[in-house]
Amino acid sequence: MSCGTDQWKDFVRNASYKQTLAAEKISNDQFWSSYGIYDRALLLSGYPGEILGKISSFISPNSTLLDIGAGTGAFAIPLSKKTSKTIAVDPSDYHVDYSLAAYSIFDENIECFLTRMIDIARKGVFVVFRGGGVDSLSEFAYGRRPYEDYICLDHILSDLGYRFDKMLFSRNYSLPVDLVFKQYRFCKKSPEQLLGYHYEEDRLIERSGGKWASFQATDALLYLNR
Repeated sequence: MSCGTDQWKDFVRNASYKQTLAAEKISNDQFWSSYGIYDRALLLSGYPGEILGKISSFISPNSTLLDIGAGTGAFAIPLSKKTSKTIAVDPSDYHVDYSLAAYSIFDENIECFLTRMIDIARKGVFVVFRGGGVDSLSEFAYGRRPYEDYICLDHILSDLGYRFDKMLFSRNYSLPVDLVFKQYRFCKKSPEQLLGYHYEEDRLIERSGGKWASFQATDALLYLNR
C-alpha cells in the first residue's frame, strides 16, 4: 500500500520520539539533555558515512546550503568546508543553493515542509532518511509501532509532482552496551532484558573494555538536482 500524508501523520504521532515527549511529559530540550552521550553514539555508529561524500559530490564549490534540523552538525560541519555559507537553521524567507534534511523530517504537515524545502533551494534538495526495516531490538523494546521509511517520503514527493532520485547506503557498527541502555532509556525493558536480548540474538561482542552490541543500518538518500 502506498504511503500518503495521513499515514505519515500517524507515524509521526505514534512512532517518533515525539511520542516519548508526550508519554514522559518532557520537553524537547529535556529529552536531548538526558542523552548527554549522543555525540559519542553518533560517532561510533559510522553516521553519516558514505552518504556524506555522495551529497558533497553534488554540491558545487562556493554555493550555499541550508541544513534543516542540523543536530550536532554531522552534515553541516564537513559540508561547510566546500560551501561559501552553510546555514544550520530552519527555513527562512531567503533562498539558498541547496537544502538538506537528514533524519529531521518529523513534521505532521509533511507536504508543506517538503514543498518549502524544495522551493527555497535553487540547485538541489537532499533528504536523508531510513532506508530499511525497523531494527528488531526496537520492536522488542517498544513493541510494534507504526513505521515508515524513505519509500513513504518518495510517494509523498511523487504525489506533489516531484521525481527524486534514490540511493541506499549500508552501515555496520557496534556500540558499548551502556550506550545502548542510554538510547533505550525510555523503553519498558530493563537493562538486563536488553542485554539478554542481544545475547539470544547473538549480537553481543566481547572486547577488552566490556560488552558491545552489533547493529546494521541502511540510510536512504533522496535527491533532486536542478
